[in-house]
Amino acid sequence: MTWRHGVAADPVRMHAWVQTEDGTVVGEPVSTLAYTPVLVIGAHHHHRSRPDHLDP
Repeated sequence: MTWRHGVAADPVRMHAWVQTEDGTVVGEPVSTLAYTPVLVIGAHHHHRSRPDHLDP
């Protein structure tokens, strides 16, 4: 899960919410997706494997 803090325009407003890895907002209306995230904490990072030429 990630914690997100975002903004929306017209009128300008801010909101924070929790979102699962598949993009589902937790305990929030779907309209929360209208916010543009400006800060994401706890995001899952995908690790790239080493390039073939670096493998032993």
